[in-house]
Amino acid sequence: QVDWSAVSRQLHANAGIRVSKIALRGRELLVTGEQDRYFYPAKGLGRAARVLDRHLDADTDWFTVVSTREGLPVVESSVDRSRFNAFLDHDIDLKTLRLSVEQNAPLAAPEKVLYRPEPDRYTGGFSVSYSQNIGGPDAFVLYQLGANYDAEFRFTPNLWFNGTLHGNAFNNYDRFKYTAPSRLPRVRTHIREYLTTRRITMPIFQLTATRRLGVDWYGMAYAGMLESMYGGAGGEVLYRPFGERWAIGADVNWVKQRSFEQDFSFRNYHVVTGHVTGYFDLGYKGRDITLAVSAGRYLARDWGVTFDVSRSFRNGVRMGAYTTFTNVSSEEFGEGSFDKGIYVSIPFDLMQGRSTPNRARFTWAPLIRDGGAKLAKQYSLYTLTEDRDSDLFNDNLDKIGE
Repeated sequence: QVDWSAVSRQLHANAGIRVSKIALRGRELLVTGEQDRYFYPAKGLGRAARVLDRHLDADTDWFTVVSTREGLPVVESSVDRSRFNAFLDHDIDLKTLRLSVEQNAPLAAPEKVLYRPEPDRYTGGFSVSYSQNIGGPDAFVLYQLGANYDAEFRFTPNLWFNGTLHGNAFNNYDRFKYTAPSRLPRVRTHIREYLTTRRITMPIFQLTATRRLGVDWYGMAYAGMLESMYGGAGGEVLYRPFGERWAIGADVNWVKQRSFEQDFSFRNYHVVTGHVTGYFDLGYKGRDITLAVSAGRYLARDWGVTFDVSRSFRNGVRMGAYTTFTNVSSEEFGEGSFDKGIYVSIPFDLMQGRSTPNRARFTWAPLIRDGGAKLAKQYSLYTLTEDRDSDLFNDNLDKIGE
């Protein structure tokens, strides 16, 4: 008899998988759960396979990890048990093992559920926060340093509430001096007031629901205080066919501008905003280059299109640039004429002594203006389903033995 509760704890401790289900499908054992420790998916799969190998008899031939994000099944990663053990014993090389490793779209199929743990309803903890704006005319670096308490309560795997309480320790946004008259609604240029009016604020207070709508379809709905400047309600759908290098999504949101205190009160301004976005992995000369083209209505009620081009490197670092053009003239937009920026996203795994799936993002957008401004949503379906892009898995398959 297998103590599946103990196996589940070991899978989390050694493989970083927070297990939601363990099931048997023929001679294949499936572990469904969310990876919360290892940045490289192959590393989590290899560690899970070693844990399972110690507890199961010879009737099981394949080990499969069904990766989920916020209750959404994203990808199944499988490894042949005997071939994996042969690789660990140095009887076969990585090139041979690669023939016995698969990634597939999660499909509904008959299975025998062996274990389903009680979910953790409440999680919470403190963290340090830092935000910045580099290269603006008021100061080379505008920054804010503070502390957050993040809380989350799960009603079901696909329905949860989360909130953030923020304490502002230091910032120099009082030097942001944009006071010029604008023909556009002040949708972003009140940033000084939002960051200096009150020390303790509540940037996030949100209820979110996710659902897999089909084999390649995902959906999400949300309501509450969606970011520091706006609250309201909205939804998003994404079509991301497995094995393809493109996806298309759409979102629509009704939002109202929050008060400078960032509590439960609002200002008078409200807007319906949303976009249709196409994602294309260009794969230029083997490089993971992604183009995202987004068209729709922005927070200042202007209409236009945003182009975002980025490149992902083998170690997970992503660098990119974006630009937005709308029907607002350069005179209406103000200095800068249109919105643009450069960013880099770096896995914390490269900077810390222990593994983590989290990232640090740095953006250089020197001018804070109101034209071409998007809602800063907390979740994106394209990001939640990023494991469907197998490049990070395949490029780092050598980590399956670590």
